Amino acid sequence: ADQNKADTTYKCLISSTEHGKTDEPTTVNLKVFTVTSTPKDVTTDADQTLTCNIGQLDASGTPATVTWKDPENTEVVASGDYELTPGTVDESGNQAAVLTIKQAKMATFSASFTYKCSVKSAQYPDSEPSPDVEVKANLPSDSIAVVAVNKEQLTGTVATISCTVSGLTKKLDGVKWTKSDDTPITTGVDDYTIVDGSFSGDSQTTTLTVGADQNNADTTYKCLITSNEYGETDKPTSVNLKVFTVTSTPKSVTTDTEQMLTCTIGNLDANQAVTVTWKDPEGSTVSDTDTTNYELTPGTVDGSGNQEAVLTIKQVKMATFSASFAYKCSVTSSQYTGSPPAEINVEAKVYKIEAVNKEQLKGTEAKISCTVTGLTKQLEEVKWTASDNSPITSGDDDFTIEPGTFSGDTQTTILTVPKGKTDTDKTYNCLITSNEHSLADKSTTVHLKVFTITSTSKSVTTDTEQMLTCTIGNLDANQAVTVTWKDPEGSTVSDTDTTNYELNSGKVDGSGNQESVLTIKKVKMATLTGPSFIYKCSVTSSQYTGSPPAEIDVVLKVLHTVAAVNKEQLKGTEAMISCTVTGLTKQLDAVKWTTSDDTPITSGEDDFTIDPGTFGGGIQTTILTVPEAKTDQDKTYKCLITSDEHSLTADSTDVHLKVFTVTSTPKSVTTDVDQTLTCSIKELDASGTPATVIWKDTQDAEVLSSDTANYESKQGTVNSDGTQLSELVIKKDKMATFADQDSFTYKCSAKSAQYSDSPASTYVDVVANVEKKDKEEEDGGSNAAVIAGAVAGGVVFVAAAGVAAVFVYKKFCLATTVAVVTPPV
Repeated sequence: ADQNKADTTYKCLISSTEHGKTDEPTTVNLKVFTVTSTPKDVTTDADQTLTCNIGQLDASGTPATVTWKDPENTEVVASGDYELTPGTVDESGNQAAVLTIKQAKMATFSASFTYKCSVKSAQYPDSEPSPDVEVKANLPSDSIAVVAVNKEQLTGTVATISCTVSGLTKKLDGVKWTKSDDTPITTGVDDYTIVDGSFSGDSQTTTLTVGADQNNADTTYKCLITSNEYGETDKPTSVNLKVFTVTSTPKSVTTDTEQMLTCTIGNLDANQAVTVTWKDPEGSTVSDTDTTNYELTPGTVDGSGNQEAVLTIKQVKMATFSASFAYKCSVTSSQYTGSPPAEINVEAKVYKIEAVNKEQLKGTEAKISCTVTGLTKQLEEVKWTASDNSPITSGDDDFTIEPGTFSGDTQTTILTVPKGKTDTDKTYNCLITSNEHSLADKSTTVHLKVFTITSTSKSVTTDTEQMLTCTIGNLDANQAVTVTWKDPEGSTVSDTDTTNYELNSGKVDGSGNQESVLTIKKVKMATLTGPSFIYKCSVTSSQYTGSPPAEIDVVLKVLHTVAAVNKEQLKGTEAMISCTVTGLTKQLDAVKWTTSDDTPITSGEDDFTIDPGTFGGGIQTTILTVPEAKTDQDKTYKCLITSDEHSLTADSTDVHLKVFTVTSTPKSVTTDVDQTLTCSIKELDASGTPATVIWKDTQDAEVLSSDTANYESKQGTVNSDGTQLSELVIKKDKMATFADQDSFTYKCSAKSAQYSDSPASTYVDVVANVEKKDKEEEDGGSNAAVIAGAVAGGVVFVAAAGVAAVFVYKKFCLATTVAVVTPPV
């Protein structure tokens, strides 16, 4: 604090080896200001200002932000009680922030009081605010304060004005009221009433009630106060009573557009607009934040003293009204707070003419109409005209006019337009005459729009997804129609059926065309087996609801499909690959097979066999048998189809033949723990689809994945070398069953999961050799034939020929010579 008494600049020096910086300097400013105030003598009968002085700011720089608190320590905000003037910084660096306390607020003080100001930098927003500085206001102790309570209200209504006297220690010694010309007013005379008021605390309020008949023009009255304790006799204070008028005219309205209701307030002072609020028909106050339904324009006072307040009711709100209604216009003085409000009804007589527009298929008969609501009787007259206002006569040119019949509060008139007149977009007018709503040939425009629908038959195959297109033309920009599709059985295609379909309704392009596309997924196409089938494209206007739909057929003719039946199998085994052709009505005209380099294959040569297949049920399958000598590596073959009916000549389809190997390595095992046997499948696609491996046990029974008590099967994945290691874990309890065996054999077989029609490989043996452990106190070794005999008091062991191990049995290790003899010795 002792160092922080003047503006100072500091530097922070940063060193960072990672950024190659050593003592990199950055300037940091620390600016200071002062906050002072001077006590001020004030009175309570007028607005008062308190000042907070901020010094040592940058000359003509950014003003500081000043916050004020009232005597109750509550933050002061701009309102009817206060006006905040933050001030600017002059050339000397000084800023004077002023708080104006309005007279109405001042009148609440009966003794000296203190406000507080706190200052915070706006130049550097991270700065701390200053401590609160007291700004004292001193009330004189040798005077009384008289506050006039003025009123402004509706003309011709009873009014009450008053004077509040504060700073008293006892009741006033006298109270009088006069008119502006000092004519005395007597209570009970000319509909005036004077109430002296009672002394309470340190104040007394006297009131003058002015009768309705007297309150018809702006008038100034005076209250005269006598207080012996302050030496005041008939101390006068002027009190204003102003009046205004409020008028409105009932209005006929429609609910299809926004409407404006007007409330006119007259006899106002220039620049002294009143406060206007509106209440809806349910009595709720209309909020100026409800911009969805309303727009409020309070208006200003013109040169004639009139203010027009306008309530705009948005169309979305108007649409909720089906009968006449009334809003209330409530007016309150903003010049003299505390004045009573005045309220009048603003009536709206509702009628509605609704154009029922249509958008439909070109060249079809159309019906357009006008519906009139808010009626109490039949319309006096109905007419229709063309867009150029030329009259239309019912029966001429195949037009028909139905004037309609009044029912409830509604009447609908219909114009039927013949199909010969629906060749282009057109506009018509219905003309309504209604005496009750003062309407004579009230014109309403009705639109009749037309569109075209086209589609082209499409030849398709059923082995892939297909797209059908329905083109709608002559549309308005950004006014896409609603398109639905029906399948060959007449059921509507659902946009949630993503398994079979994808729907794209499309948008309107710059030429007024909309392309709706139905994508039929492959899984659905596979179910369509006929020579042709029909989907329906149904179009309905979304611009004009109620318009009739239009529907056309979209025909699909089924073409052929050629499906390659690929294989993946054991290397060096005979293979059969094929091509299946669908969409046929007769035998193929020719079938050929070639290698991947287009070398022709002849049936019977190099042990290849070609079966062209036989036509049946729209299908023909040709098979190429590849001898085992040719299945030494992955290869691709081609089937070439010739079909006159589909204009195909040697149409080529690739068919893949992939091969793999299956091997295993014998493994030494013990029977007292889990053991793992491995089946190696090699020459698969690198990191590709693993083969499915099947295991069989020693009894040739398939090992089931559900047999978790004895086994755990791990199919494995294919590594970057194309090798898959499939493991069978034999649990400890199962291994124990092999304890008395020297070895046992499981089998594994592999089948392609990439090409499901591929054959499984032959089974490969996976051998497990059981290791034996030496056992104390047991005859050991099935390979040893033990013959014990007494030889010179010793024991002779004879081992079988070829056995290298020497078995020593402790039960024979006596204090005798032990000889080991290996035959034929």
